[in-house]
Amino acid sequence: MLIHLVLASAVLWAPLQVESADEQKTTLNQQVQRLLRQLDSNTLAQRQAAEKALIDLGPQVLDRLPQQVDSAEVRQRLQRVVKTLQLQASRNATVASRVDLQGKMSLAMALQSLQEQTGNQIEARGQLDTPVQLDLQQAVFWQALDGLLDQVEMNVDPFLGGRTSLVLTSRPPEEEARQGAASYRGIFRFEPLRVEASRHLRNPKIRGLKVALQVAWEPRVTPIFLSVPAAELKILDGQGKSLAVDNPRAVSSAAIEGDRTAVELTLPLQLPSRQTRKIGSLQGRLHTLLPGKPQRFEFARLQTKNQVLRKAGVSVILLQAEQQNEELVIQVKVAYEQAGQAFESHRGWVFLNPAYLELESGKSLKFRAYETLDQGPRSITLAYRFERPKDLQKVRFVYETPATIVRQQLNFELRDILLP
Repeated sequence: MLIHLVLASAVLWAPLQVESADEQKTTLNQQVQRLLRQLDSNTLAQRQAAEKALIDLGPQVLDRLPQQVDSAEVRQRLQRVVKTLQLQASRNATVASRVDLQGKMSLAMALQSLQEQTGNQIEARGQLDTPVQLDLQQAVFWQALDGLLDQVEMNVDPFLGGRTSLVLTSRPPEEEARQGAASYRGIFRFEPLRVEASRHLRNPKIRGLKVALQVAWEPRVTPIFLSVPAAELKILDGQGKSLAVDNPRAVSSAAIEGDRTAVELTLPLQLPSRQTRKIGSLQGRLHTLLPGKPQRFEFARLQTKNQVLRKAGVSVILLQAEQQNEELVIQVKVAYEQAGQAFESHRGWVFLNPAYLELESGKSLKFRAYETLDQGPRSITLAYRFERPKDLQKVRFVYETPATIVRQQLNFELRDILLP
């Protein structure tokens, strides 16, 4: 009976909530229009205040800003506003998702709510009708998911869902709970999976201890590169005594390529004495490059060479579109203001950027092949080969790429790691 009352109450209140949201949109639109008029004020202080106020409203106003204006100064100020807000939106995409979820419900309902609140795609294989009890208020995504999975005794298989989805599978009954073993920072989840001790029987000086650390991330954002420098590790045993790393200059790293939502990093330590039964604390720092929010770049005039479109911290240049026999070859250059190490050896991410032709019918045409023509520290030039369309004037070339490359450093700590 209580469930029916709650549902009925939600239905009765729904029109009021919708109306309130509409009122908020109207108020925001009015604010934006007022500030746009103020950008053209005769007073410099008012123009500067309007520019700052638009930025303070946040990325939610991007869709409400005009594409073209007559005034040169207003156009310059809007360009600065748009770039700043695009950068904000891009960086916001790399912030940890937060979850509010309370009450008793089925696993299916809980997963659906997690997806809606975070944008992370989750697929469960079986047990969807299993009841769960949750009390989550602004919990980070991984902490919320781990608590949920511990109730239904399930795990995440990082190799089944591709790059954009988590697949949940049943957990062996002997496995430990996920929450107690993990550490959470930003979009990342850290968990020690294995500890391996080795000793060379012929040469007793050759010995070591390796900790296999799994680093998982929210599937809505796939990192470009991860690393943990050994020099930034701090390890203590169960009595608080320091344990040494094997090589302070070593760096455990991984370029994220292929279909997965987690990687393993091996942390090499010196083998402690046999009396040491556990690592009481393992502290480290994750260095990462993350792609910001993707942006769509659309080119409608394929006959025109060297077309430049800029958004946030990236420029996409359509160098040329050339018809070769039965193919259309499009050369495009992607250049970032700041790319970090994104175009070094770990550049596989850029080859996954969507690039396609949009036809007049609304359908899209995928490329047949691509090749790298040039590469610099902050840019790459690619050639895409398409089946030759009948009429170039009725075709658009669309390229999608992250608006920024975000560099982050995150501290993490793992506790009570048992040694073999």
